[in-house]
Amino acid sequence: MNKICSKCNIEKDEDEFYISARLRKKAWCRSCFVVSNMKSYQKHYIQSLLRRAETRAKEKNLEFNLTEEDIIIPDICPVLGIPISKVDNRRGSHNSPSLDRINNNLGYVKNNVMIISDRANRLKKDATVDELRKLSEFYTKLSIETCNEM
Repeated sequence: MNKICSKCNIEKDEDEFYISARLRKKAWCRSCFVVSNMKSYQKHYIQSLLRRAETRAKEKNLEFNLTEEDIIIPDICPVLGIPISKVDNRRGSHNSPSLDRINNNLGYVKNNVMIISDRANRLKKDATVDELRKLSEFYTKLSIETCNEM
């Protein structure tokens, strides 16, 4: 049996429609529903990042003065060079956008934050630049020594 999607006005098989909590077929087909959810996710993701950052700032007694205009989600992580997913709503996936404080001694304030991948932010976490440098040097040296032994 077929049904017409009220969003795209295309007649589709009933299997192309989600079932609502009331066990009725939804008015929009799955394709229209997914596209709508992605657009909504993208629109509200920055608002969500800011709300979570503001909560962390209050908990840590840090300054917060960011607005939506201060947040730009790049296509590529500036740290790792991996794509940043703007449609993946699974917070915490490696490619999710993550708000990073450049100087952890400062709050969530203009010119002290940038969007990087969640993976890069987890690697950085609370390490200092010196600790990250030492970590890099150690594993670079270890890698060279291991290759020389083979």
